[in-house]
Amino acid sequence: MLAAIRGYWCEALLHHDDVDRLPDPRSLSLLPDPMSAIRLLRLQLRQNAPFGLDIDELARAAAWLEDGWVQALGALARNEPCGFRVKLPQGEYLEWVIRPVKVYPAAPTEAPTQHPIARRELRR
Repeated sequence: MLAAIRGYWCEALLHHDDVDRLPDPRSLSLLPDPMSAIRLLRLQLRQNAPFGLDIDELARAAAWLEDGWVQALGALARNEPCGFRVKLPQGEYLEWVIRPVKVYPAAPTEAPTQHPIARRELRR
């Protein structure tokens, strides 16, 4: 029987200014622990923040990178989603969201036990 494994679904989405369009996914990842998920969000924010943000958005991003992520880590520990959003100059938004999820592996995580006859045949 396959058991559910806890994971953290991380997505970076680009929201366009018109509300009828679906956001464009920029990054989709499944990570095993909350700190890895926060680390990915912080890395992607650092890579994207300097480009084209106004001074207020840049200051907000810097503050989140400095210590705002700690509250996000606390939310994940409480099994709550967290995220961060920046407004781009063109009126678009870049949003990162991390959600705790349970996933079922596609295959058993442990090797199946082999029948004793098959083991004897392998030894020959």
